Amino acid sequence: FRDQGELASLHKGPSALVEERVASGALPRCTARSVFERLHGRPLTSAESGDLAEVVEEFTASGYSFRALVRSWVTRPTYRRIQP
Repeated sequence: FRDQGELASLHKGPSALVEERVASGALPRCTARSVFERLHGRPLTSAESGDLAEVVEEFTASGYSFRALVRSWVTRPTYRRIQP
């Protein structure tokens, strides 16, 4: 039921899947977006996509430190403008 690409991925294991996502930039981008949504209580808007790119860059440069990721979001003006 699986094609050759899926079979190759199956034998590599879950760590290979994570490595592929990190290399493509999908994992840090998804993590940064998810943390934004948890901290702000709403989805990221298109106007904030520039912030996302900067935060992803900082997150990657920190060696994927979750603490650095959270710090990056909470020190931005968008976080200080949260409305109750």
